[in-house]
Amino acid sequence: MMEAYLVYMAQTSLCLAVLYLPFRLWLRKEACFHTNRYVLLGMTLLSFILPLLRFPWMIQETILRLPEITIVGKQVNTIESHSSISWTIIAICLYLSGSICLLIRRICEWISIKRFMSRGCIWITEENGIQIYCHAHPVTSFSWMNQIVISEEDYQRNGHAILLHEKGHIQCRHTWDMIWISCIQIVQWFNPFVWMLSNDIQDIHEYEADLSVLRQGVDAKNYQRLIIRKAVSSGSYAFANSFNHSLTKKRITMMKKEKSSPWMRSKV
Repeated sequence: MMEAYLVYMAQTSLCLAVLYLPFRLWLRKEACFHTNRYVLLGMTLLSFILPLLRFPWMIQETILRLPEITIVGKQVNTIESHSSISWTIIAICLYLSGSICLLIRRICEWISIKRFMSRGCIWITEENGIQIYCHAHPVTSFSWMNQIVISEEDYQRNGHAILLHEKGHIQCRHTWDMIWISCIQIVQWFNPFVWMLSNDIQDIHEYEADLSVLRQGVDAKNYQRLIIRKAVSSGSYAFANSFNHSLTKKRITMMKKEKSSPWMRSKV
């Protein structure tokens, strides 16, 4: 049973690689953020579905007629059999160890986020169903589900732009994307394309949130200066959507880039 699961994971990894590489070459730098986001999420789902499908042209019935063979002797060489079993057990143990370690790490990170929100918080307010936690000490602003964490200094100086950015993450439901990608990372931690795809998803999240800020009338140049100032701050949690996500140059480039034409979207 476990051997079949490992084979299925290998097949899904191959499918994801075949689907992801064209995106990396043709679509990654296009300014159609919503399309790219759904393309990436769609290919992760498709990579798990394709190995389960059995098309008629894949099924071939072959009849082999072999001559009769008489086997004489009672001794059977089982060295190769034992070797095969031992390697299978090693592969299963390695796979489970990686998945369990990553699962524990993600659970600890989620618990840490929940604890961090209320620890050191000086006040909490709610705006349109979104809870805002303001901290007295400097913290990196980030959002998780329908909750935003921001420092008092950021709230007083740049609160409007930062909150619009984090609200953009919440309105687009980016946290659910990260939970889904984290689940894929747990079962396919050995697949480098999963981690590359995860980075692309986070980048697209920032592009979408930046776009939502500019659509609210925030001056583009002032907002870009704010991004540059905040780029030197420390990062946040892998689960959370952080305002200081370190892709400053790409974010500014995407803000200046013209929206991709419908012809560009045909690359999908």
